[in-house]
Amino acid sequence: MTGLRGYLLGRTPARAADTHSAASRYADLVWAEKDVPLWEGALRQQIFLGDDSFAARMLELAAPARTRSDQVPKAQRRSASHRPLTLSSLMSLGLSRNEALFRAATEGGQTLTALAREARLSISRVSRIVARKGRGEPTPPAGSAGG
Repeated sequence: MTGLRGYLLGRTPARAADTHSAASRYADLVWAEKDVPLWEGALRQQIFLGDDSFAARMLELAAPARTRSDQVPKAQRRSASHRPLTLSSLMSLGLSRNEALFRAATEGGQTLTALAREARLSISRVSRIVARKGRGEPTPPAGSAGG
């Protein structure tokens, strides 16, 4: 069998009529399941309809450059098994708060909002810290007015 048409027919399509038959079977299948709530519980990694193993397989097949692309949302770039690096886990490794904020935002997949909540800082302040670290500028230590 090859592809969706083969799956729907139960055999490899051989003629143009097979394509029509497969399309008809697909339309019937979709119509029969029109009330199935696909988006509430079946969407994985924000882009896949299927179980967790399917989503993991598809993410593994994705080209590495695409998974790092700024055009693809962070939630879609992370693999199903990837656990975000939290601020507290990075700080427990001995990193300063500002370094941990930078690494959690740039490497750990954490949003600035989540980091601000965990650090009990404003989103604006976390954004400034991450931007300064990204430019290689020194950041004032935690607790100072500019950091």
